Amino acid sequence: MRFSFITLASLMAMAAAQDFDGARCGAPEPPQAIIKEANRQLDAEATERAQLFGNINVTTYVHIVTRDNSTYNYTQTMVDNQISYM
Repeated sequence: MRFSFITLASLMAMAAAQDFDGARCGAPEPPQAIIKEANRQLDAEATERAQLFGNINVTTYVHIVTRDNSTYNYTQTMVDNQISYM
């Protein structure tokens, strides 16, 4: 029987997926105190960067794709909300 590389890769991926239990590695979950301290440091660094560099504005153009001729079935608020989410 002849296997192609794609077939072999697919079989290996399926086998790996069956063994995957959602764990990322064997390391234990860190204590909540360490998680809180790490988050505090990340927030402090973000605040410092914002103070150093201020707000950064990026000119953004949006192309809206719809499935029908739904011209103007969207609002500027909808576009703004999507941009702020990204």
